[in-house]
Amino acid sequence: MLLFESVGLMKTTASLNMLFFRAIGCNFLVCLGIWLATTAQDIVGKFFPSIFCVFTFVFAGFEHSIANMFILPIALFFSNEITLNSVIANILIVTLGNAFGAMIFSLLVHYGFSEKNTMLKKIDTLLIR
Repeated sequence: MLLFESVGLMKTTASLNMLFFRAIGCNFLVCLGIWLATTAQDIVGKFFPSIFCVFTFVFAGFEHSIANMFILPIALFFSNEITLNSVIANILIVTLGNAFGAMIFSLLVHYGFSEKNTMLKKIDTLLIR
């Protein structure tokens, strides 16, 4: 239980800016993993990119609101230093960052594949020649 306490203390004492930007990066990778899995044709192409994206955000120390909803209440239960207010603030900021990261990814993907995007058309014409 010492592990949950130390991880929870690290998550609740981080600055709000750091939490927000870690959450953006996390959900950008989660959305990338989902997008790669849905566009793949075979099971290996679906499995490995999604697992790679999840492992990347875990090892990079990014923040995910659903993971924090599991870890932080356990840490709150076992620690005297973590308060309920810090847990709620963490979950709210990380949820907002996750939503913002998903919006950024969605906008980039939709813009990249839109008909009005001439950059992809120029790249296609260069590659065809």
